[in-house]
Amino acid sequence: MMVHLKKISKIYENSNGQIVEKTMYTTEWSALAKPNRLHIVELLREGPFTVREITDRLELRQPQVSKHLHVLSKAGVVKVQAVANSRIYRLRPEPFKELEKGNYPNRE
Repeated sequence: MMVHLKKISKIYENSNGQIVEKTMYTTEWSALAKPNRLHIVELLREGPFTVREITDRLELRQPQVSKHLHVLSKAGVVKVQAVANSRIYRLRPEPFKELEKGNYPNRE
């Protein structure tokens, strides 16, 4: 997975009267901005879980967990496997390997 960055700059005057430009980059990792999504990722570090297991372990409602998993899936952070009537979620290792390497291609 390629990590796509979008450059966001903000120009402002600091307390010393100097003009400063602050640059930030946003990524697919913005999907982790919500605490519950981060908790789900932390849980999935232990291994794959069904939606029901995640719901029970984190004491969240099923629709809430499903919504967060959908966002994480679209961001490429997790992958899902359908088994009978269950959906098993696991972390995708690629984004984390890219992050560890510090690979940030496709800067705009």
